[in-house]
Amino acid sequence: MQGKLQLALISCFAVLLRCCIIHHSHSGEGKPPMYGDYEAQRHWQEITLNLPLDKWYINTTDNDLQYWGLDYPPLTAYHSLLLGHIANRIDPSFVKLQESRGFETVEHKHFMRLTEVVDQSDGCGAKFSVIVVSDLFQGKPTLQRHRLVYGVLEEELKAIHAISVTTLTPEQWEKTKT
Repeated sequence: MQGKLQLALISCFAVLLRCCIIHHSHSGEGKPPMYGDYEAQRHWQEITLNLPLDKWYINTTDNDLQYWGLDYPPLTAYHSLLLGHIANRIDPSFVKLQESRGFETVEHKHFMRLTEVVDQSDGCGAKFSVIVVSDLFQGKPTLQRHRLVYGVLEEELKAIHAISVTTLTPEQWEKTKT
């Protein structure tokens, strides 16, 4: 029970922190050519979503390793892939290969800061919880929202032992902050 309480407190703190920073700038904002760590995370979603696995870590015309090359282990890359699928479903321009560099719209900033995936697998990389905030959920019941997320993640779910999904509209997300 104590472990679950600690996990709940840590998760609440992470959500609170995200709420506090969501409307503020990020390192490298509006500063080409690299745009900061925010862009690195977005770019990794772009790469993992649009390129085959065997090209994620190789310098190619579609994957310039000098531009935020994916340099984390595969578990982190799969996390980027999971978020890349969600981003693509919300707005394909978020992760369009070679066309989304420096992408910094308000909607994308909200997506990056509100979408949260937590590895709960104690290192095996097969059990996750995810919070997805999207306008696509407006007027849809929970089951339909979950089906949207599961549809996007159909292939990835084959390699995951368990996933817990929370789906919220932006308005519902705002209410969690009060």
